[in-house]
Amino acid sequence: MGRVNQLMSQMVERGLKVDYLMHATGSGGTQAGLIIGAKTFNMPIKVIGSTTGSRSRESAIENVANLIEESLKCLGFDLTITGGDIVVYDQYAGGGYGFMTEEKAEAIKITAETEGLFLDPVYTSSAMACLVDLCRKGFFKREDVVVFLHTGGAAGLFPYKAPLKAYGSGKALPWTIPPWSPNAEDA
Repeated sequence: MGRVNQLMSQMVERGLKVDYLMHATGSGGTQAGLIIGAKTFNMPIKVIGSTTGSRSRESAIENVANLIEESLKCLGFDLTITGGDIVVYDQYAGGGYGFMTEEKAEAIKITAETEGLFLDPVYTSSAMACLVDLCRKGFFKREDVVVFLHTGGAAGLFPYKAPLKAYGSGKALPWTIPPWSPNAEDA
């Protein structure tokens, strides 16, 4: 809930009403905490998670729901959180944890060039690829305020040098499944 508290303080300082908060969801803890925090502070923010490839959409939603339930019991909070409060997309991770896609490479490039932010190829690039695609599809209205939560991981760029360099040069990615992945032998 610390991130939500920080976000709420920044919203008040700037006079913003945030409609959506986009982030990468892996183990589900961040998403559970963001949803609990938004509900606790009565913030009408729709939290959207994009998986990192370690879970399917259904599995991620179930996991986040379980984490929310356990957290609410532990904290003694009486909040109503429904399945509709847990929004997860799983099509932007590339088919598996750590997999590379052109969409993720594009998200890394766009964010570096336009915002000076470096996204990692596993977590934050999946979430930004989701955000870019949802924008292109017209999911958000022009007046919507969308916040992207950058959760770190820029050091993860280095092992992905070859596909990122290829993408930047307009060439085909040399691999989508990392050579170090247990799934590499299936490729």
